[in-house]
Amino acid sequence: MRQGFFKLCTCLLLLGLFWSVAYSREPEVPLTIETLFTYTETQGATIELVGLADGDQKLFSLVWAKDSSWFAQWWLRVEGDADFLPEGTGKHLVSLSPRTGHQYRTVLSYCSKEHLIDLSVYDLTAGEHIYRGRIGVAPYGATLNPSLEDSHVAVTVHESIYLPVGVAWRLSQMASGGRSIRISKNAPLRVSLDPVPIDATGEFVLVTADGVLLDRFASSPTGLETSIDPAPLSVGEGVVRLEYRVDGGTWDLGHIPVEVVEGIVDIVFSNPTYTLHEWISDVEILADGPVSLEPFKVSADIEVFRGGKWQLMVKDMLLWKEGIQVTGEPTGLKLGLGNLPLDQHIARITFSVELPATVAHQVSGASQSVIPVELLLGTDPAALYSEGILEVHPVAIPVGDNLFGSNWHFGWPVATMVDDTIVLVYQRTPAHWGNLPADQYTSRAVVIRSRDGGKTWSKPVDIRQFIKAPVDQGKAGFGNAIGTMGDGSILLITPYGFFRSKDAGVTWEHLPEAFSGAQLQGPRTNMGPRIVEHPEYGAMAFGHYEIDSLGTMADETWIRYSKDLGETWYETKQDLPSFAKPVEPAALVFADRLVLLARSHGSYDASDETWRYVQLVSSEEESLSLEPYSTNIKASDVRALSGNGGFGPWSQDTVDISYNPVTQRIEAVVTNRSGGGEGQTKDHSQLTLNLWSIDPADLLTGSSNWRYEATLLAKRVVTPIPLENGLHPDGMHPGGAVIDLERGVQHIYVYLGFTEGPAGIFQITRTLDTPALRSWLERQLHREE
Repeated sequence: MRQGFFKLCTCLLLLGLFWSVAYSREPEVPLTIETLFTYTETQGATIELVGLADGDQKLFSLVWAKDSSWFAQWWLRVEGDADFLPEGTGKHLVSLSPRTGHQYRTVLSYCSKEHLIDLSVYDLTAGEHIYRGRIGVAPYGATLNPSLEDSHVAVTVHESIYLPVGVAWRLSQMASGGRSIRISKNAPLRVSLDPVPIDATGEFVLVTADGVLLDRFASSPTGLETSIDPAPLSVGEGVVRLEYRVDGGTWDLGHIPVEVVEGIVDIVFSNPTYTLHEWISDVEILADGPVSLEPFKVSADIEVFRGGKWQLMVKDMLLWKEGIQVTGEPTGLKLGLGNLPLDQHIARITFSVELPATVAHQVSGASQSVIPVELLLGTDPAALYSEGILEVHPVAIPVGDNLFGSNWHFGWPVATMVDDTIVLVYQRTPAHWGNLPADQYTSRAVVIRSRDGGKTWSKPVDIRQFIKAPVDQGKAGFGNAIGTMGDGSILLITPYGFFRSKDAGVTWEHLPEAFSGAQLQGPRTNMGPRIVEHPEYGAMAFGHYEIDSLGTMADETWIRYSKDLGETWYETKQDLPSFAKPVEPAALVFADRLVLLARSHGSYDASDETWRYVQLVSSEEESLSLEPYSTNIKASDVRALSGNGGFGPWSQDTVDISYNPVTQRIEAVVTNRSGGGEGQTKDHSQLTLNLWSIDPADLLTGSSNWRYEATLLAKRVVTPIPLENGLHPDGMHPGGAVIDLERGVQHIYVYLGFTEGPAGIFQITRTLDTPALRSWLERQLHREE
């Protein structure tokens, strides 16, 4: 019985061995195929460069073929078995036409353990790679063989060898650019090599064009980062080549053009500042090692902006012609520009540097702008400063690190506050209007933040970096609206769509469908500055609709609201009488009532040639039902004086409306673009920012008679426009101010400057003790008189 059992087991074991031998496939091994061919125009429209097969079954081909499109072009393309090529057959790699008479070498290397195919196509005649890359394939448990049907192609087979001809590698150092890398003999040269499959058993060798050895290293399946000494390199232009050597053979993995210099110097120019005797630009020089700079030249061209264009003031002003010794530590220079009247002009300084040819250099800040704060403000900022009462400080001026491309008009600021952080959004454009071309830096929503009451600000962040999908039929036109909700979330509506931040404006979540045609059917509206939170309707935003491209305003206001922190929006429209065309209305929720204050394009009063701001107040029963009123807050009409058609209804501007907990009054910050405050409305020599207030009880019962409190800021000499320099004064848009209860102040944000030229963002910080503010301003006025 036991003998029978052992016989049965033996039979089963032998049967298993038989089946294993009969039906298993041969083990997979690496394989490299090298082919050569010379292109002639008689070869037709399809050339197979290299192929791979399992016996008679074709698995893979690299084909160079011309497509059949109307504009036919040549492609390097991968074809093959769909099971072997998970990425799909017919994959296009690169578009390039073969050149008549050129000889091409193709290398295909199959890494059987990692299931990769490396490809390299090299133009031997031109001495350059036209393609190098790597393609993943499916596991395949058999030995593969070359398969090539084109008789014009010569084949060489390297069995059981894998060559990583598709591996990527890089050189880097302190400075690089263009098609070549600039290498300094002072600093180590870094070599980076992408991961190489474990089938690569040879070594990598880094050499110069004339065969000088720089370094050698083994492959690594995790990649390689190493440094080499560039001392063997000769000064001048050349190449660095990476070779792979195995079994006595050498394969070229590509070369990188280099320019070798004795040193690289970074030169950084600062924005010029004025000292007691002259304008000074600080210069920082940093070298990659000890460099002796022979006498070198630094010069500057100085231009001023006049007549709407740049005009040369000084040509090739010599600033420096001495030698210095530079080490690896920063070396500072001070370059004097002379006692030029730059504080009276908008100026641009363009620096140029001439160093010895053996020392390469890169310059930062070669073009610097001088934009005096006094010119943008139109007054001396020192006269507008009294700590704790009224302070005026620049927030973002288009100079230095704030200047991106040709965008030197910063405008239309709106702000909100959450805890101790102020979040400010402004627009960065070449000009207020006109045909000046936008560039990649032109943005309708740039975000900056402050955590110290506006003394310092973060670097500008373009909101577009948070966009995750295009917005279909966005309903926000010109202007941004911002607001802080009860849970601390900040909501932001922009022409780029709707955004929400839950970390005080550090990061923003983009909701592509929110406030878009997916939710709203009404027209695209220009936005009021503030998103407010209502106990019944949640987040509320307001806008106006322009009927045509001429700026004709509809007799209506649009209200959009969201009860889920901006996820979903609803809308309603209210028709209004013709005198009430609220443009970019500012909003306030007080005692659960909705209050809007806005400039109006229907409120012209011919009796005194002024435009009157309008207010809209909701009823106690229904917050979406608004009653319009014409107020006594005025802006002068200057069409007859400006010389270019004037401001007309645009003599007004977007306002801010807030509740002041100290005075317990509702206060408004309002612009008169061509006049003063009450009693000075038609003083056409200044652009003013005025503070008005009203008792909440009076407002809610129908009063529209506001009390003039003070003029916070006056930009002098507004009209007639100074035609001799072509600059048209611009500002102020105070919409979106914030109440800072901890500091007992209000931070008001305006922009000031010129429509065609520069404009900057300023912060006006004023005490919430309005009587004390008014008293101080009156004393200042009497002092001037």
